[in-house]
Amino acid sequence: MGNDTKSLLISGAVCVVVLIISIGMFIYNNAASSTYEGMSKFTEQEVNTFNSKFTMYEGVQNGTTVKNLIAILVSNSTSYDDKNFIRLPQLLVNNNEELFKLGIEDATRPIEEKDRTDYIQKLTKIRNSLNSRKKYLIKMEYSEVGFIDKISIWDATDSI
Repeated sequence: MGNDTKSLLISGAVCVVVLIISIGMFIYNNAASSTYEGMSKFTEQEVNTFNSKFTMYEGVQNGTTVKNLIAILVSNSTSYDDKNFIRLPQLLVNNNEELFKLGIEDATRPIEEKDRTDYIQKLTKIRNSLNSRKKYLIKMEYSEVGFIDKISIWDATDSI
């Protein structure tokens, strides 16, 4: 009878330990899923914050406003390291004979740190070459992640 009592106490203790481990795992899983949901919301907020700097320029704008957009792109380019170059939108110049005659090409996002200077120089050339009195159409394209990936500038003077 003494052995029966000891075996019941041992089995009860094992059940209590299993119950404590189960409760711990339940609490851990709930905390982990809450943390993941919080991180995904932060990422969405981060995308919206990034995009809001540029989306207000979408549509037909005068040259001065487009120059301001490019100035924001230049200052934005110094904010991100090479792991975040995806956040540097490409600037595409479309249907603008004046810029093409000057030999100014699109400003594509840098792939390496050494390319950042070239990106900034091209943005500056485009900015300096735009006519403040003309009208331009600005279009945004988004990446799969949701960040603005490309900003296209179209000469819209003739189409207005």
